[in-house]
Parts: sequence; C-alpha cells; structure tokens
Amino acid sequence: VDYVTDTAYKANMLDEFAKWVETYKSHPATLMWNVGNESVLGLQNCYSGAELEAQRNAYTSFVNDVAKKIHAIDPDHPVTSTDAWTGAWPYYQRNAPDLDLYSMNSYGDICGVRQDWEEGGYTKPYIITETGPAGEWEVPDDANGVPDEPTDVQKAEAYTKAWNCVTGHQGVALGATVFHYGVEHDFGGVWFNLVPDGLKRLSYYALKKAYTGSTAGDN
Repeated sequence: VDYVTDTAYKANMLDEFAKWVETYKSHPATLMWNVGNESVLGLQNCYSGAELEAQRNAYTSFVNDVAKKIHAIDPDHPVTSTDAWTGAWPYYQRNAPDLDLYSMNSYGDICGVRQDWEEGGYTKPYIITETGPAGEWEVPDDANGVPDEPTDVQKAEAYTKAWNCVTGHQGVALGATVFHYGVEHDFGGVWFNLVPDGLKRLSYYALKKAYTGSTAGDN
C-alpha cells in the first residue's frame, strides 16, 4: 500500500473499520480496538530512504484517522496500534495523538521496552500484545549456522522475567498477552507453544503462575 497517495484504499479501509466496530462495539468480549500490526517496522520491506520516512508518517497519520473514526462510533473502548519496534513510537506520538495507548510485540528484549518508554519521554501507557522467550531472530547461531534455540528451562525462566518486567512498570504497562498458546508442533510451535500436542511444558507452568499466582491443581 502507498499510504502517501492511495486515498481510495484509505477510504475503503475507514469504511471497513467502521463496519467491524459497529458489529462488535457492544460485544462483552470486546476490550479495545487495535489498528494495524507491525506496519511501521514492516514498511522497511517495501520502501527505503526518504520514501520510507514519508510512508511511515503517512501510515501513522492514517492510523490516527481510523482512531478518530472508531472513537466517533464507539466511545467506550480504547484504541491502540501494535508494532514490534519502539522506534515506531515517535511516529505515533507525532502523527497519531488520538490513540489511547500503544502496543508492542517484544520477546527477548521485552525488558528494554520500559527503558525506551522512559527515555523517549512518552506519556501514554502501553500493553504488550505478543511476548515470549527470545525468538530465532534474537539468538546467536550454533556451529551449523542455525539459530540456537533456548532450552525449555531457559524458556520458562524467560516467561517469568518478561512478566516481571511488564508488571514492574506499574501504571504504564497495562498487561500482556503471550504468543503462542497453541498445540501445533511446527517450527513456531516447537519454539513457542506451551502445550504442543496437548503436553504441558515448563513454560506452561511458568505462565500459569505468572497469571494466576499458583500452579496448584496441576500435575
């Protein structure tokens, strides 16, 4: 998408957002609206240089247009937008003042999110929309040039550390959802899933303790 010039796309998407907000604004499971995922970072795969800057500014300005539209339809739920890079926050701060909070996908570096928030002088709270142990893009390669997957013990400890970093930023970090709570045993499942094939890994217990305070009643 060319966010600088494609006004037809943006008009269509505003209508699309409005349709879904109307559909779900009164649903009891609706917590908030999240406009876009990892696009400020991801635009680097499509553009570079001055054009990349222009697209990032145009994209976050469009996110603000969507946020305004959502607020007009549904004043009862906050609006956020997710990225995987705190470097996106200056764009949101500059171009999307109608967002109520920010959202971040962060794995091995999750404890750095608080530092970036404080050093950037931000005022809006944030939630962590994805987290978990260090991903294959964050770990060193082994002797064969393959990402060196953490052990199950290290992964379990990473969930505990991540949760402590989120809850430690009181009043600013408003919570977290963890990726990836599934049963698959594909590449992502082996790396991240807590219950692959329905089997509880150490990470499952670490996360249950983080969210509930106890693993009582579990085998």
